[in-house]
Amino acid sequence: MNLEQEAEIRRKMFFVYTLARIFSVLKEKGLIGATRMVVQQLKRGVVQSHLYVIGHNILPNNSMPVIETDLEIRQITISDNDDIDEMTEIDEWQIPKSATLKMFEEGQLCYIAKHQNHIVACQWVVITKEFEEYYLRRELRLSPNEAYNWRGFTVPTFRGKGILPLLVGYEESDIARRFGKTFILGWVRTDNQSMLRALSKLGWTRIGGMGFFQILGIRFHYLWGRHAFERTRPRFKIQILW
Repeated sequence: MNLEQEAEIRRKMFFVYTLARIFSVLKEKGLIGATRMVVQQLKRGVVQSHLYVIGHNILPNNSMPVIETDLEIRQITISDNDDIDEMTEIDEWQIPKSATLKMFEEGQLCYIAKHQNHIVACQWVVITKEFEEYYLRRELRLSPNEAYNWRGFTVPTFRGKGILPLLVGYEESDIARRFGKTFILGWVRTDNQSMLRALSKLGWTRIGGMGFFQILGIRFHYLWGRHAFERTRPRFKIQILW
């Protein structure tokens, strides 16, 4: 099957799925309810988000960074319930505990930094070959040597102390040693130039972009850049959210 045939099959599947969803919504909500839903979506207007895809190599001789004596850095697992509860309370991403537990079950890894037995920074990494990106709500695929960093944060009182770069360095050394990962992917918002500059000083480079436009509950995804999740297909995708 060539690419044109594959694209044609996708178009037909999307058309069939769209019709099925329309009839399902009409059956569930009725004509008046469906009309109200459309009006609500129109009031929201166009929702959009645009991100730069960034990445950098993990050096083959990358070693575990030296950790300050008053800082504990380690990986946590699904069995570390107290740490998960604390992380949920301070999480800037505001992701519920139920979603966090699902991420653990899907094979995502979580690393934390503690000061005086309290979490001050956190970093998540995906090492599986495919996953659903939580923010964009779309599937992405990784090459065997790649990993995806996301959900990183430092609590406000500890920002500017270099804790998150130290935590990321520990995480990268660990996944390179245990899983043979040599390249890390991530993203930053296109309007966050200060963050982009800060990350460039740490070795990250811009390698592509991704994001979406959304109207009437239909999301139009895009992904560009040769090395930006290069195994992910299709690069342009339409998703119905209702």
